[in-house]
Amino acid sequence: MIQPNPEIEVIVSAATESASRLGHEYVTVEHLLSAMIQHEPFGELLTKFGADIAGLTRDLEEYLLAQTFLLTDADPVKPRKTHALERVFNRAYTAVLFSGRSHMQVLDLYASVFSESNSHAAYFLIKYGLDRNDLVDFYNDNYREPQGRKIANNSKAEEILNEYCENLNVRAENNRIDPVIGRAAELAEMTEVLAKRNKSNILMVGDPGVGKTAIAEGLARNIVHGEVPDYLKNYTVYNLDIGSLLAGSKYRGEFEEKLKEVIKALTIKGQCILFIDEAHQMRGAGAGTQSSVDFSNMIKPALAKGDIKVIASTTWEEYTQSFEKDRALMRRFYRLTVEEPTAAVAKDILRGLRGYFEEFHGGHISDDAIDAAVDLSVRYQTDKKLPDKAIDLIDTACAKIKLATRDWTIDRSSIIDVISKYTKIPADQMGSNVVNSLENLETDIKNKLYGQTAAVDAVLERIYVSKAGLKPINKPVGSFLFLGPTGTGKCLSSDQEVTVQMTEDMYNFAITHGLL
Repeated sequence: MIQPNPEIEVIVSAATESASRLGHEYVTVEHLLSAMIQHEPFGELLTKFGADIAGLTRDLEEYLLAQTFLLTDADPVKPRKTHALERVFNRAYTAVLFSGRSHMQVLDLYASVFSESNSHAAYFLIKYGLDRNDLVDFYNDNYREPQGRKIANNSKAEEILNEYCENLNVRAENNRIDPVIGRAAELAEMTEVLAKRNKSNILMVGDPGVGKTAIAEGLARNIVHGEVPDYLKNYTVYNLDIGSLLAGSKYRGEFEEKLKEVIKALTIKGQCILFIDEAHQMRGAGAGTQSSVDFSNMIKPALAKGDIKVIASTTWEEYTQSFEKDRALMRRFYRLTVEEPTAAVAKDILRGLRGYFEEFHGGHISDDAIDAAVDLSVRYQTDKKLPDKAIDLIDTACAKIKLATRDWTIDRSSIIDVISKYTKIPADQMGSNVVNSLENLETDIKNKLYGQTAAVDAVLERIYVSKAGLKPINKPVGSFLFLGPTGTGKCLSSDQEVTVQMTEDMYNFAITHGLL
């Protein structure tokens, strides 16, 4: 069954609007041809072919303006198609059916217009040197480049890969990839999987900001510096841009051909690793209306045969929505979980990257700033993950201060200013020392709240346990249920002239001193 093509619908709509604007009762083949020429992709094709678009457009406009017999005195109504125009669409429809395709293309209409030999549209096409077969052949041989290209050697394969991918080895050679710190275990596990003969494909799954892309780029950097096993030393890592495959695919089938060419180029070149960031885009990419043929289905055979090695990355949310539902795709990948690094590892990462930021921004970053970026981001930016959130704080602080002065140093106060702006928490509440606050916490609270010693001690005990690092990282500081008869002071302490709300005071105190 022939599926609707939005491109054809746009052209038909433009032809109908043109007839209505001219006051014509009918939409003719000439109206259609005029709309086709003004449609940007087809007009671009004719221009590349060498046709005189300006002259053809002028002749069509003059002809349509001269067709006074098409004018109607009736109230404006939607113009009807002529029999000739119906024949054009019927021939195009039949041609698509016999070709086994599911979508009609503009070129199908163009070829059908030529068969309407008694029309002025066909006459004008011949007048300006356009031929049905010549234009179709030109499109297949030239305009659809790089589609349909024969990949006969490594040079041609390299050309295609550079067009749709980014060579991460080249980026590493140009020192445009930062070193990967604290991910030795993940890189070791990755090299083991890549050593397999079949299904040597990896899917990295982790929260946004934990460094999945950096690990893939780090592999390319290690290859360039010879810090990989011998079997990987001659490999090249390519970063595929799915958007570049979709961009410019004006006609049905172009996306599929581009993807096939990339896979074939990887196979011919050999010793290649394809990195697909945001891999959940594979699901549905390139699929037409009511079609199940998308990126993921097209790449499955190559993954199963071991023709190419693929490293993909996605988040847990997208993994659950996309990969877990497609078991056939998931079984072709080895899942590598990328966890958020610890605060200590994050600080090592920032120290390793410090020189790159200092060189770029032209200043100095102190150890205090690095410690503050990690510690404060962990405390106040719980919705983000290390090391990305700490790196972002350092980068933002450097960008902010270099605009105001030349010789500068980023310290703890600079980081506090940035995170205060992010979180809307006053900067003076962020600079407190947690250890000192804990030392005086019991005295400070009991000086304000009287007669609730047991309750205060119970709450403080949980805070001490939490701050000692003895609680699970994904659990709250504590959950408390105060029990007792009405009027005993669960919510209020009435031993003083001024009533003190226990829970509110303790909460505010903890926030002020950075304990929550």
